[in-house]
Amino acid sequence: NQWDWQTAVEMLERAVKLDPHFVEAWSALSEACVWLFNFEQGIKWVERGEQAVKRALALDPNNARTLVAKGRLLFSPRRKFQSAAAMRLAMLATRLKPGLYQAKTLAGAVMVHIGLHEDSLDALSSVIASNPRDSQALVTFGNLCLYMGDFERADHFISQAVQIDPQSVWSNVFRPCVSLYAGRLDEAQNRIAE
Repeated sequence: NQWDWQTAVEMLERAVKLDPHFVEAWSALSEACVWLFNFEQGIKWVERGEQAVKRALALDPNNARTLVAKGRLLFSPRRKFQSAAAMRLAMLATRLKPGLYQAKTLAGAVMVHIGLHEDSLDALSSVIASNPRDSQALVTFGNLCLYMGDFERADHFISQAVQIDPQSVWSNVFRPCVSLYAGRLDEAQNRIAE
C-alpha cells in the first residue's frame, strides 16, 4: 500500500546515502517511486524515479528490475505512454531475467494498449498463475477483459485487485468502467461513490 511504499522510499534513500554504489537499493528506490506515482500521480515521483533509474543503470546497465521501472515510467501518462520504448525495455528485462514477473506485467500492459490482446492474455495469464496476488497484473488483465467485452471476467479480476490493494488508483478507476461498459449505470454510480 501507499504507506509501505513511502516507508520503502525513506529507507532506500538512507541506504543509497550510506552506499551510493548499492545498485539494488537504487533499483528498488526507482520501483518504489513508480508505485507512489500510481497512488499520487505526482510528477515528483516520476522525477525521483527517473533519478534513481539513472543512478542504478549507471552502476549496472543490465539490471532487469531497473529496466522495468524505467519502462513503467515511460509507459505512464506523464511520459505520454511511450509504448515502443517500454516494450523494448520489458523484453530486454525478460531476456536478462526470465522469471521477472514485473517485466511480463509491463509487456502485458503495453500489449493491451496497442491492441495485441491475445499476446497480452498469454503474458498476463502466466504472471497471475505464478503470482495471483499481483494487483497490477490483475487490474491489467481485468482491463484487457473489459476491452474484449468480457465484462464478468473484467469485474472479477478488477474486484480482486481492489481487494488486494484498496488504495490502487488504477483498480478504483477501472472498477466503475466495467459497470459503464456493461450498461449498468446505477452500479457504476455506486462504485464511483465508494
